Amino acid sequence: SIRSKTEVTASMADLQLFKQVIEKVDWTEPWLLALMGFHTLAFVLIVVSRRHQFVQATILALLGILCVASENINEWAAINYQKFAAQQYFDAGGFFISLVYSAPMIFNCLAIVVSWLYVTWQLLADLARAKAKQRSKEYRSLVDRKKQK
Repeated sequence: SIRSKTEVTASMADLQLFKQVIEKVDWTEPWLLALMGFHTLAFVLIVVSRRHQFVQATILALLGILCVASENINEWAAINYQKFAAQQYFDAGGFFISLVYSAPMIFNCLAIVVSWLYVTWQLLADLARAKAKQRSKEYRSLVDRKKQK
């Protein structure tokens, strides 16, 4: 499909807004460093717990709850930003909180889903091998019985 000039212009405006937000943020603010640390810790826990689906399910549920709460967190942060931030980052549309808070959590949730798909694929492959081995064993048993007759 051919994109209209309006769609291209809108995409360019979105990219420009994204670039402006990235450039205006003071990435050395302690609360942002703590938030980045949280996202990094969550990802490390996901990688370390890759063989423990219950732990990953718990992490997934917690991240999901935190994502759902992002609108309320954005509203609270917009009112109280002076308590923890040097400048007002929290807009009514939630662009900034989506960028630094929700998007990394969604990425971590995606990492869990990919991990689960990989485990499922391994289990299906193991099951297929076990079935093939069982069929081979049954076939050899049948051949051996025919030879004995």
